[in-house]
Amino acid sequence: MQVISSDRVVVSVNPKGARLDSIIFDNLEILKQPSDDRPTHSGMALMLPYANRVRSASYIWNGAEYNLPRDREGNSIHGLVLDRIWRISAKTGSEVCLVTELPQGHLPSTLEVQQAYTVKDNELMCRTTASNKGIHSCPFMVGYHPYFLHYGSWNVLASEVKRLNYVDRYFPDGTLTTEDPNILSSKSGKIFDNCFTMHDVTLTTERYFAKFISSEFGYYVLYSGEWTEGKSVALEPMTGAVNCYHNRMGLITIEPGETYTVELRIILYQSPTKITK
Repeated sequence: MQVISSDRVVVSVNPKGARLDSIIFDNLEILKQPSDDRPTHSGMALMLPYANRVRSASYIWNGAEYNLPRDREGNSIHGLVLDRIWRISAKTGSEVCLVTELPQGHLPSTLEVQQAYTVKDNELMCRTTASNKGIHSCPFMVGYHPYFLHYGSWNVLASEVKRLNYVDRYFPDGTLTTEDPNILSSKSGKIFDNCFTMHDVTLTTERYFAKFISSEFGYYVLYSGEWTEGKSVALEPMTGAVNCYHNRMGLITIEPGETYTVELRIILYQSPTKITK
């Protein structure tokens, strides 16, 4: 376990999956701790080179078919790195950098991926850098799967909220419907497992607020079902949509020799606090 800290934030980074096991803000734990061994049921998992599900655990890229690890329902879920041990490439008191390689096979090309976590005052910076080391272009997306403890209730504050319409339980059809942002709340009584596009996103809880800042993370899955255990909510920022290897919504293409970098800032505030843009 690698621990980084500022005066207000302490983060525990697990080299297995390059995930965050804990975020302590002003002496308060804000991530749900595990009650089973599933990496996407607690903490803040890193999901790449795709997040959420890919239908039928396969996809077509430049005319060739590629197969992905298959779950019990016949799809692929949450990327290729959840169980991978990442190498620590650099470490200071406030930053840790991890690196791994995704070989050609499930992907058309080999990707070298670096993941950096940095804390400063009340802010956590998450930075992903993917370099294409092969000779073919490669699809890519990044997502995070944090379970935020809400200490009683939660709300999502956001602008330009649109809900992705689904053809079945898991997969969007590529169309969007404008959503009333006021419904994104524990007070609505709804159980959420939906993907949205939204901007200016802030999660409010009884004890703290978490503001998400990134121009690249425009998709969010909101989940309040069984695995939240009634004490947390998963608000999952992603650069692309669910099943984007098929619907291409937000999918990134990394050409041979190119490097793609994407950053997400999470700024934490005591509750109640006036949130500024």
